[in-house]
Amino acid sequence: MAWYNTTEVGARKASIDYFLNSLTSSEIMYVRGVLRSKKLDDLASFSDLPDELVGPILCQLKLEDIFSCLLVSRTWWTKISNEDVSRMLCNHFFPGLLRFGTKPARVLFLEAARRFMRRRPHMASNRRTITWNTSLSNDVFSSTDRPLDQRALRSDPEIDQGNLVILYEDGKLAWQPNPTTVIVDNLRTFRRLHCPLGQVIPSARSMRLVGVTHTLVVIGLPLLPPPSFIIFNEVKIWHMIENRWESLSLPGDCHGYFVTDDRIAFVTWQDQLIVWRWGSRAITLNLNDPICTSPCGLLPEDMLKGPQTPGVLWHPTELDVCYVVWIFKSRNNPRQYFNSQTIVTIVIVKFKESRPIQRFHKSIRSAPPSDIKMAEYDHQWLWPAEFGQRTSSYGDRFLGAQHRSEPTRTSFIVTTFNLFTETFRQRIFFNPTGCGKPLLPHPPLPPDDRAFQANHGLLWDDCLIIGDRATLHYRWMVPGRYQMEGRYAKTAIGFKKARSRRNYERDVGSYIPESWRSGLQGPAFRFKSFRGIMGDEEFIVLASPAGIEVWSFASYVNGQNQTRRS
Repeated sequence: MAWYNTTEVGARKASIDYFLNSLTSSEIMYVRGVLRSKKLDDLASFSDLPDELVGPILCQLKLEDIFSCLLVSRTWWTKISNEDVSRMLCNHFFPGLLRFGTKPARVLFLEAARRFMRRRPHMASNRRTITWNTSLSNDVFSSTDRPLDQRALRSDPEIDQGNLVILYEDGKLAWQPNPTTVIVDNLRTFRRLHCPLGQVIPSARSMRLVGVTHTLVVIGLPLLPPPSFIIFNEVKIWHMIENRWESLSLPGDCHGYFVTDDRIAFVTWQDQLIVWRWGSRAITLNLNDPICTSPCGLLPEDMLKGPQTPGVLWHPTELDVCYVVWIFKSRNNPRQYFNSQTIVTIVIVKFKESRPIQRFHKSIRSAPPSDIKMAEYDHQWLWPAEFGQRTSSYGDRFLGAQHRSEPTRTSFIVTTFNLFTETFRQRIFFNPTGCGKPLLPHPPLPPDDRAFQANHGLLWDDCLIIGDRATLHYRWMVPGRYQMEGRYAKTAIGFKKARSRRNYERDVGSYIPESWRSGLQGPAFRFKSFRGIMGDEEFIVLASPAGIEVWSFASYVNGQNQTRRS
């Protein structure tokens, strides 16, 4: 590998510039003629470039192209071995990756690139169809431990497909087949747990599964029986490892909930935000602090034009840190809809030890609707996936997306927030089927039209899976400019120049058993299932009233410990 003295190179360039500036017009014409007639023995190769230029050049390529060149070129391996180049690639393609360990940046980048390539939906190493079954053991899941008492198993294990609740998090699939039963299936070990509800919940009391993590099962006790809109102020939490119950009484009716690891945040209809951690007391955060009520860049009248209900993002490693998110929407010229810009302002306030310490904000401006027929959908702030969903293994969280129609295709501009770097990131996802309505269902909204209504989708790395009225599709992100600063025109140029990877565009529905098609197309799948498409780095779970389809991307799943990512 050649080493370059930047001081010497700079001095030579300065000397050449001084010489060229001293030439007359006729002398410059003579120099041009000589340069044109001179034949070069060889052009400068990639190995001749200084490392200061290699990193920015590689960041303009697609990750697949870089990985392919590494497999066939020793020169590329040599360049990647440079720590500064590897760190630049990590920060560009995998923000937050360098926070994870003490390994060299080259090793971290190559490991992340391999995981990225293996995580394509059409490359799932194993696909398994599992029908719903509430018994202790079946042909897929087994339970070696008998229940603590007979109250743990209810006498009505039937499956109510119309009100089936399905949740997934970190290899745990929790589902509620009927109002009195909750089952947790471990997709890694194929172990089954029946939640011992009889210990704390009377048999006649209605309940609702609202959250699951690696260790916790969260159950709300609704004030009204299903199928009414779920409102509750009493919560039961079961710790699956310690096999203990905790109870919480909220100061108001629950409006939203955000669960991660052993931490839960509840937002009430009375605009209160309560955070709780296993083994500690519940704390109400002060949302009236000036850092929350007067966000930078927002006028008071703008704050009234958006939903007031905040969302919560939990930091993956700092247990006493959370981020409260508000999203406001407005127009710079409300009286002229088709000549005005939609302005979406995202305000994030960081809380540490229950005190607000920092805020972040980003304003996203979009052009007027390009087609009057698509004005209903253009530039709407949508949630094709659940708000706060993990979108990578390195701290990215989903905030929302803007829809944009083009003459030949539609697209989503997805905005995420990285909890390690505390920066916003935007990516573009194309719909190659042409212009039309967004390919996602619009479930019935609660009475308050709350901000973070989920749409049963999954976003991970460069894959966006959403559901339409007929089937499921996944779309590949068109790699290009990841950032969109201020003006939409910069991104619009990327739309036209980018090429979609049509060899990877496939219909997820082709993998689903034909007998499930009616279930996937029915309203029960789209609306009454709590979430239809779930997943992370290891699994994709497609849920329907008939059962689930599990796709695995891990090289081993039976009883092996997996490295948990953030």
